[in-house]
Amino acid sequence: MSLSKIVQKSLSPLIYTSLIGMVASGAWLVSLGMMTKIWIPVLILVFAPFILPVLLIPTAFSAGVMRVVEQVYPRFSKFMGFVSIAYLVTLLSFYGAGVFYCVAGTPAVLPAAIFAVTGSTAPWFILAAKDRENVFFTGLVVMMMLTAIALVGLILTVHVAPFWGQLLVFWYILGAMVMLQALFEKLFLETGTPAEPPAATSKP
Repeated sequence: MSLSKIVQKSLSPLIYTSLIGMVASGAWLVSLGMMTKIWIPVLILVFAPFILPVLLIPTAFSAGVMRVVEQVYPRFSKFMGFVSIAYLVTLLSFYGAGVFYCVAGTPAVLPAAIFAVTGSTAPWFILAAKDRENVFFTGLVVMMMLTAIALVGLILTVHVAPFWGQLLVFWYILGAMVMLQALFEKLFLETGTPAEPPAATSKP
């Protein structure tokens, strides 16, 4: 089975896992009187079908320009492809660091850590499900979850200042994963497939 098929087939289990983890850890935090820590990520999850596509408009625009000028201005097309990916990485990093910031300082470390990871990724997995053929975006959200897990480990072992410190760590790790994926595809796959946002963001 190819890597792309594995990523596609992992989407449904990851959606259910992230949702269950977010609901369970959120309920745990609420039972401890920490409703104020989680209400913003929960609201975003509820309204994700309306909020996230708006946030992805810049990357959809960049990807569209990249395709339009691909034959005439190949260098500019590659630049717009880079802009599209860079925006996605930055957006996901800001979102992930924002969720981590919401639960920062919570005495209950375990539910806070679970909520930080699952709350960061659950809305994006749901959005990715609207275009299951878009392996790049699904893979990017998977890398976002791995980055969130790594950030939890760093927070528990070394001091990582919220919000900006965690944002930089998130951005560096996620960006490094994306570059490694691109290098792997260039060396071994040579697919040439440009990055695209979910279909929900590229249709009127």
